[in-house]
Amino acid sequence: MSKHRVAVVQAGTSLFDTPRTLERMQAHCEAAAREGVQLAVFPEAYIGGYPKGLDFGARIGMRSAAGRDDFLRYWQAAIAVPGPECTRVGGFAAAMKAHLVTGVIERDGATLYCTALFFGPDGALYILDFGQIKGDKGYVHVPGGTGKIYKLTAIESK
Repeated sequence: MSKHRVAVVQAGTSLFDTPRTLERMQAHCEAAAREGVQLAVFPEAYIGGYPKGLDFGARIGMRSAAGRDDFLRYWQAAIAVPGPECTRVGGFAAAMKAHLVTGVIERDGATLYCTALFFGPDGALYILDFGQIKGDKGYVHVPGGTGKIYKLTAIESK
């Protein structure tokens, strides 16, 4: 069995500041490259941010003006897939010569998605995953003999 060096990057995002988050991601990728990492995994919603504690002013039948402003800022921090931010993250993977997985808030029109992006060591975006795993589709087969990268999706219930 072959061994692979994997980095699980436990870092917070800069909420509402995607350029700053990408700067931080680049620094983490540079550090991972120095360690010979072959796969770097970033948190859910790392790019775009996880809106912990925000309710966007939503109440049954209404939304506050401040909540609308918060959501607009969140929407503006989300990224298009594909798009310039994806190209930049692919560049991080290529510079590391490693696979990179990151969570993003993806903007598609007025809708936001929590998406996982998988990049190869050539910088290519191999797959994007909206978190829907069915049957044996809970993994990504990556080129280059690395094998399979599994994605675990948390299921929340009350």
